[in-house]
Amino acid sequence: MGSTFYGFEIAKSGLAASQHALNVTGNNIANADTKGYTRQRLNVSSIAAVMSLQRLALTEVAVGGGVRINSVEQVRDAFLDRQFREENSKTQYLDTLTTGLDDLETMFDVLADTNIKETLSEFLASFQDFTNNATDYEVRAQVRSKAMELTQSFNYYYAKLLDQQSVYNEQVSATVDKINEIADSIGHLNESIIAYEITGQPANDLRDQRNLLLDELSGLVDLTYSQDSVNGLTIEIDGRMLVNKGTVNHLATTQTGANPLNGVNDLHVVVWESDGAAVNVNAGSLKGLLQLRDGATQDEYGIPYIAGEINTLVRALVTEINAAHNLGWTVPCDENWERFVHRGGFLRGFWRAAVHNGREFLAFRGAAAESLQHSGIR
Repeated sequence: MGSTFYGFEIAKSGLAASQHALNVTGNNIANADTKGYTRQRLNVSSIAAVMSLQRLALTEVAVGGGVRINSVEQVRDAFLDRQFREENSKTQYLDTLTTGLDDLETMFDVLADTNIKETLSEFLASFQDFTNNATDYEVRAQVRSKAMELTQSFNYYYAKLLDQQSVYNEQVSATVDKINEIADSIGHLNESIIAYEITGQPANDLRDQRNLLLDELSGLVDLTYSQDSVNGLTIEIDGRMLVNKGTVNHLATTQTGANPLNGVNDLHVVVWESDGAAVNVNAGSLKGLLQLRDGATQDEYGIPYIAGEINTLVRALVTEINAAHNLGWTVPCDENWERFVHRGGFLRGFWRAAVHNGREFLAFRGAAAESLQHSGIR
């Protein structure tokens, strides 16, 4: 007959497997609130029957040798991970863009003390009063005052847009630094995981840390990644290697980008640190920041586009008011003088009272003008 101790070994293996399963379950419960933790399970397999013992038994029925504990594995789907990271890049891009546009919308709040709609309405209303009282000096002073308020309003929003663009510009640089920091951490974890798993056991806790960092990185920039036979992770951005096992190729920024708002090359351009080649960013919060800072079209909506729309309003205002004034004459009658001057940006200047040939006029001086541009009231 078979050995009695053979049955004891089967029972022993079952008890050991159950104890390990309870330990794994307890570990899962203990880490239920741990960020990035992946649920684990015990990987077991049956032990084949020992045929030499079966030949001594009274029956030919083979009985297995119990259960073998192989490893503790993570309950994780690589396909879902990849899908999540692709969508995370898109989501963070849209979230960053939405938050930035909300901030810009608040900047142009019509309920604020200073807003273009109100100052423009008051400016045009002062012209209506002036039409009915062309020789009244108080009305003339009111027009001059409202004109100054209008130019100050345009100047205010121009300065606010420049300030906000500067904020996004610095956030671009900070985001690139964060990408490099995460890449360094992933490189170190790659080396630790490869060294640990030489023993044949999975480095589950280290993998959790690496996956968490990879999730965070996917929210900053669009990327692709792969894993080799020794579980080293390779990450690429714009078709070039960012991380290859323990090797990291850093990104950098150079302050050479042309700024359409002020014509100065003061914007951070994202490049590869090794050779200065530009990096094409298509998703992630970095893409959102770049669009908010640089977007000049309706499809790539950003601060330059908003500034361009306001400039369109300013140009139309300058053209129409000057055209209307050129149909009339000063009081007393004199030659025509242009009232507004627009120099490729907002009305960056101020209104002032001026005297020309013994008569009072309203005059506008652009900040970029070398000489005074006079404009008479018609």
